[in-house]
Amino acid sequence: MKKTCTAKGNRGRRNGLARAILLAAAAGLVVTACGADDGSGNTTGTTDDAAGDGAVTDGAGGEGGSALAIGGVLPLSGESAEFGGSMARGMELAAEQINTCGVLDVSLHIEDDGTDEQTAIGAIQKLVNVDDVPAIVGSVASRITLAIADTAIQNQRVLVAPGSSSPVITDYDDDGYLFRTLPSDLDQAPAIAEVAVAREFRQVNVVALNDDYGKGLSQAFSDSFEASGGSVGTVRLIDPKGVDFAADVRAALRDDPDALLLAVFPETGSAVLRALAQQGAIGETPLLMMNGLAVAGFPEQAGVDLDGEVGVRPTSGGPGDDYFTEQFQEKFDTAPGYATSNAYDATMLIALAAAAGEPTGPAIRDHLRDVSAGGTQYTPDQICAALEAAAAGEDVDYTGASSNAELDENGDLATPVFDEWTFEDGTPVRLRVLELGT
Repeated sequence: MKKTCTAKGNRGRRNGLARAILLAAAAGLVVTACGADDGSGNTTGTTDDAAGDGAVTDGAGGEGGSALAIGGVLPLSGESAEFGGSMARGMELAAEQINTCGVLDVSLHIEDDGTDEQTAIGAIQKLVNVDDVPAIVGSVASRITLAIADTAIQNQRVLVAPGSSSPVITDYDDDGYLFRTLPSDLDQAPAIAEVAVAREFRQVNVVALNDDYGKGLSQAFSDSFEASGGSVGTVRLIDPKGVDFAADVRAALRDDPDALLLAVFPETGSAVLRALAQQGAIGETPLLMMNGLAVAGFPEQAGVDLDGEVGVRPTSGGPGDDYFTEQFQEKFDTAPGYATSNAYDATMLIALAAAAGEPTGPAIRDHLRDVSAGGTQYTPDQICAALEAAAAGEDVDYTGASSNAELDENGDLATPVFDEWTFEDGTPVRLRVLELGT
């Protein structure tokens, strides 16, 4: 049964969790998103029969404000399900905070993309044709974001990706409707190349997803690492929906590389690491891990010890990070997940752009970059003042939870920052901050 609840309450491109538990968590999101707080901290309400059938969140306040519907196309199931539920909660927190201000009356419409292109296309078509949202937050896997981009662009809907890093997005013919709050792999690749050089790796082989993310990152890393004097040997592009990667792992290890770069997500990553363990490579061949594996508990899920292995991920440390983390923890009784703050910032930016103009796709597009830079700075805890200033025609500069959230002329982050990280007792922890950018 479909639950409907009502929420109260704006370029070109630059040069050990089982899947059942993940699905249960995704279904639980709909309870959180659609429920009503009974005053005791518990949430009540009905849910859809299946996660991702669509949810409209219930917020607080916002009476008298301009109505703004924001869509979400997020992975509540499938390969990237580790991230989608927490991202949707980040959007919910942002909407709740926005709706206390009285400037906008925001509702959220969240759809599950299943980490599947056809499912995602169906999701965005519903958001456009049924829910009529002017702006959408989505998605994680770059291939999913690119699969839904044309629908958004052709219908003049803003699409802000909170977790997609493929360089293809940078040069996409988007008429200015495509943005992201996560750095591009054109920036991330030099960061992981620096880590490889600093550790004196001379040859690095690659295992990466055979999609826009994996192919783009592999090429960008090869360019950066070879420009620094390194060599990239075997590159194995694997099926994002595959389960057996023994042959790929054997090929990647065959010429005895100094390290192996893994550009995968947890589901395929677990299978790759099990294959590496069967080859006796864990602890013998150093690993370089990308952002998709920086997940607490992932080593247990994969059944291997990854303590001491290193990787690179976008820094979640904008000016509003402490406030966001505290508020998220208080509301959901759990820590935010990977790129949750990016989804939160995407929602805040959309709202500010709508306040600065009007709640339509073209107006949000035209104002989105402006509210991210160049004016009076506002952090997330000052969102009401920022919305009021934007609505009054003042120049605002939202500085976010995930980063300073400044968008360049292409809709990419202007000044990306990265962490070098490692696992300690199965938890990703920062080793140092890498301020590179391009």
